[in-house]
Amino acid sequence: MVAAYLGAVMGAGPDDLLGAAICLVAISLPGFLLLLGALPFWDSLRKRPVAQAAMGGANAAVVGILGAPLYNPRVDQRGAQFQTVLRSR
Repeated sequence: MVAAYLGAVMGAGPDDLLGAAICLVAISLPGFLLLLGALPFWDSLRKRPVAQAAMGGANAAVVGILGAPLYNPRVDQRGAQFQTVLRSR
């Protein structure tokens, strides 16, 4: 969706709606093609232990990346105590 917005407001090239559509397709198409290419092999791939471990690691990495902005360590004036605080701003 950000790609469509940027395509609409960047001002260069085609008009607003066409620029938004081009940017949206350019961002989304590679992922969809990769999905369609892997779909026939998905059932056999997900039964392998190595693939299961890789998917578990990728899942943990995504959760870590999405959760990282919420982690904000706080240190008192002495630098001795650490507190984890969720960002409220």
